[in-house]
Amino acid sequence: MNTRSAGFTIIETVLFLGVSGMLAVGILAGSSIVISQQRYRDAGTTLQAFMQNQYTNVSNVENDRSDKLICNNNATIQEQEVSGPIAGASDCVVMGKLIQIDNNGQTIVSSNVIGRQVGNVTVTNDVDAIKQYTLAWTSAGQEQKQIDWGASLTYPAGQGADPIDSLNLLILRSPFSGVMRTFVTGDATLNNVQRTISPSAVNGFNPTLTLCLNSADLTVLQRLGLVVRAGATSPSAIELFTEGSGC
Repeated sequence: MNTRSAGFTIIETVLFLGVSGMLAVGILAGSSIVISQQRYRDAGTTLQAFMQNQYTNVSNVENDRSDKLICNNNATIQEQEVSGPIAGASDCVVMGKLIQIDNNGQTIVSSNVIGRQVGNVTVTNDVDAIKQYTLAWTSAGQEQKQIDWGASLTYPAGQGADPIDSLNLLILRSPFSGVMRTFVTGDATLNNVQRTISPSAVNGFNPTLTLCLNSADLTVLQRLGLVVRAGATSPSAIELFTEGSGC
């Protein structure tokens, strides 16, 4: 009678190890995809939160410039100390935020926008009311956000240069209605030396803006779209979509 000792043969052991190895590789590969997708999603949600927070900051204005700095006739803050009984007092007010997206779509910079009233005519709408002010941006209180996990913002296919080349958003509080309004402008309307903002930047409300979140080296099933609603007036105007955004 033939008998077989307990245990595994070499062939059975090799087969077991081979199958186990393939299963382990599959599990690790699947885990890597899940982690990449979660990181990509986190990059999108933190970016959305940063953008939405700018509306909150405009709604709850904080002017953190020194009381010894003055705002000149061009609405730019003079980087010099002044003295006197009304040091720091001026006709300039904090109007809102300038959000600049750099030319690789990876860094978002938010700066305060200062306004000095130069007109005094009766207006009946927000655009005309804002145009009664000379506008400039200041580095005082500036915020910077690097998009997480190497992701970057691009335009949807066929809608602009890729990557984004100096796109700017203006969130301004209207002196007429007190409502926040959003404008989209290109870098040509900004002067980085004088930090002035051209009146053409607030000619009117732009159509809804869609920006795609490039996944860089992350493995994703579908790109996210960051949508800024036309004439946005509140944080809820900044939405994040996985479908229907064109990305």
